[in-house]
Amino acid sequence: TVIGVAGAFTWEPLAVIASRPLPAELAGAGSAVFNTARQLGAVLSSAGIAPLMTWLVSSEEATVTMAMSQSMLLPALAAALGLI
Repeated sequence: TVIGVAGAFTWEPLAVIASRPLPAELAGAGSAVFNTARQLGAVLSSAGIAPLMTWLVSSEEATVTMAMSQSMLLPALAAALGLI
């Protein structure tokens, strides 16, 4: 429930900020582009983490805990790239 509330406080203001400068006739298209980019980012992040975790777990020197913690660097990197 905390994640759901945090998501509501995160995504809604971002949607408003992204669509506010658009003219009224482009608001629907702008909302569609924003939501598509958000969904695409979520899908690519999930699709990238799964093979990365599998590869790290299958390596001989890594423990499962270390592999999982290292795989969480991928979303952090994606977020950092998004800030640029």
